[in-house]
Amino acid sequence: MADADRTLQPGQIVPLISQRDGDTHVVVRLTSHWRTDPLVASAVTLDTVDQSLTPAEVELAVAELPGEPFSVTSFQGRKVAGVHVRGKLPGLVITAGQHANESSGVVGALRAARHLNSHRDAHYALVALENPDGAALHHHLQATHPTHMAHAARYTALGDDLEARLKPPFGEKAARLEAIARTDARLHLSLHGYPAHEWTRPRAGYVPRGSELWTVPKGFFLIFRRHPGHDGMRFLSALTEELLSGSPELAEFNAGQQRMWQAHVGDLPFERINGIPCLITTDERSTVPFTLVTEFPDETIRGAAFHLAHTTQMRTVLVAARLYWKGLLA
Repeated sequence: MADADRTLQPGQIVPLISQRDGDTHVVVRLTSHWRTDPLVASAVTLDTVDQSLTPAEVELAVAELPGEPFSVTSFQGRKVAGVHVRGKLPGLVITAGQHANESSGVVGALRAARHLNSHRDAHYALVALENPDGAALHHHLQATHPTHMAHAARYTALGDDLEARLKPPFGEKAARLEAIARTDARLHLSLHGYPAHEWTRPRAGYVPRGSELWTVPKGFFLIFRRHPGHDGMRFLSALTEELLSGSPELAEFNAGQQRMWQAHVGDLPFERINGIPCLITTDERSTVPFTLVTEFPDETIRGAAFHLAHTTQMRTVLVAARLYWKGLLA
């Protein structure tokens, strides 16, 4: 198998770390899945959320959105909830929570949906939490180790990355495929995050091969994937200009993060467009001709930092949707 193969399905590997006196012990057990999802009495107030949402909270928030609901069932039996709002404008797909410990995009997507619904011709499909099994593990691990990045929760309960599933059974990925089929979208907004504090140990020897790019935060950045023969640069330039000019807080945050990258690493590995690093690739992994991936350093952050993260995710969805519907992504 290739080093970067994300299709392997070893199951959910759960690192339970506890402190005790005496020698250090490592115990490996094979166990059945336990499901202990907390009950949700009422919907959260999304605008003021200061930490990641549980799968049940997301499911309830999606259920409150207008539109046609659709869903699939995760490997561990949780609902992967989606909603389709039909309109006259070109179709748009919004997903978040593919990697479940990257949680700001989930809140940002839900917040954005409420604003998109004010446009009478809006046409989009939303899957706010693609990987609820991973999200449940994330909350389980964060309960005892809130400053750990919980990388085990990045993957599904099968242990793979759902985006990498290329043939049936698609499982959780089927919700994304349903969203694409319903909208015939030309743009997919895929909201992600990445480590917020990995820079404190870039030479600790544990960074996996291929992950060196992520060892030092570089602020909020974008990955823009496009099919061969497509451009999209006018869209990307307008998007980055509006995102940074419309948020002094984000501009200050990105400038500080990029200074840190420069001090520890050197030049950024990809270009900056209007102050936002952008990695632009030709990529056909999706049937959608344009995919915009957001990356905010959100793992382990809470409070005001988490609020900036999900507000930035929300703004990206809203600005990108408006520019797309204006025809800037021809």
